[in-house]
Amino acid sequence: MRRGRITLVPWVAAVGVALAATACGEPAPGASGIASVSGPGARLSASGQVSQAAKDSALAQAGPETRLATPLSSAVVEIHEGDRAVVTVASASTSRGEQVAVQGVITQLLFSCVGGCGTSESDNVGISTTIGPAPADGTLEFILPLAAGGTGLARVSGAYPSYTVEMDDGLVDRDFNDVVLSVEITPAKDDCDLFQGPVSDPLLQNNDIQKALFELFQDSHPDAPNVHDRVEMAGYIVEQDGKLGFVPAGSNQSPQICSSTFTPSDLPAGAKLEGFVHTHPHDAGDPLPADGSCLGKSSGRFGDGASDADVAAALNSSVPTYVVDRDHVHRLPPFFNNSMFGTAADTASFVRNPNANCQ
Repeated sequence: MRRGRITLVPWVAAVGVALAATACGEPAPGASGIASVSGPGARLSASGQVSQAAKDSALAQAGPETRLATPLSSAVVEIHEGDRAVVTVASASTSRGEQVAVQGVITQLLFSCVGGCGTSESDNVGISTTIGPAPADGTLEFILPLAAGGTGLARVSGAYPSYTVEMDDGLVDRDFNDVVLSVEITPAKDDCDLFQGPVSDPLLQNNDIQKALFELFQDSHPDAPNVHDRVEMAGYIVEQDGKLGFVPAGSNQSPQICSSTFTPSDLPAGAKLEGFVHTHPHDAGDPLPADGSCLGKSSGRFGDGASDADVAAALNSSVPTYVVDRDHVHRLPPFFNNSMFGTAADTASFVRNPNANCQ
C-alpha cells in the first residue's frame, strides 16, 4: 500500500498560479451584480457606500488586513497518477466569503465562495467537488487566495488517502477554522472492469486483454459522424513466454465498417494463437451504408452479435473468435472442421461495463 506524506511548505507571497481572488460581496439592492470593492470582505451598504464587514473577533479590534509576523504555511497532500480527489467543505466559520483553490499537479479554483457569502458564516458547508485524474505523481496544495494578494494559512492532518485541511485567512486569530476541508483521494484502479460482472472465459479474465479490447473498439471510431470512418479493427490474443498478450492485425490496412483482414504473418515468432478478435463499430439497428460498401448490401440494418460471415470464418478456426461491440463481447467457440470444441454453452455474449476505467 502506498503511504502518504505530510509536508509543510513555506508560504510564498507570489502564488504560482493565476487564480483571481475577488471578494464574494453581496449586491446592493437593485444592483445587477456584485460591485468591485478594494478590500477583502468589503460589502456594499444599502446606500451604495463601501463598508468593511465584521471579521473574526480578534480582527475586529486589530483593524483590517493585520498580518501575522510569522511566515504562513500551506497544506500539501500526496496524489498519484490517475488518482482523483473528492474535496468537501466540512465546516466554515468566517464572516468573509472565502475562495478555495488548489495548485500542483492539478490547478483550479475549487469553490468560489465559502463562509460569509450572504446569509451566515457557514454558507456552502457540505458542498463537494471531484478533481482529477492526476496527470502524474505529485502533490496538491490547498490555498485561500486573498483579495489583497497572497494566500492564507493552512495545515493538514491525515495520511494517504484521507486528509483534513484546516484553513485560515491569516488575519490575527490563527484559529484554523475559517474553512475546513475533507479530502479523500480515490486511488487509480489497476483493473479495467470491462465487464459488468465476473466472466467465465479465462482469456477475458485477463486485465491486459480487457484493456486491449477496450482500446481496439475505441480505435474503430464507433461514434464518427461519417459512417465510413467507422471501421472494423482486428487483432489476436496470443500466449508467449507464459504470458497472455494482444497483437494488432498489421495486415488490416484497409478496414471497412463491416470487414477486416487477418493474416498469419501478423503473429510474432514464438507466439501461440489463442483467439481472433475484431470489432463491430456500429450499433444494432443502424442502417447499412447505402452505397453497398458493406459486403455488397445496400439496404437493411445491422444486427447484434456475430454476423453470418463471422460464423462461417469460425467453422475453420481452432481457437475462439471474439466480436467486440459497444455493449458486448461475443464469443464464438472454435468449429475446427465443422466440429465444435466444447459445448454449445461456449457461445456466449458478455455484457460490457459502460463505466469501464480502461484508459
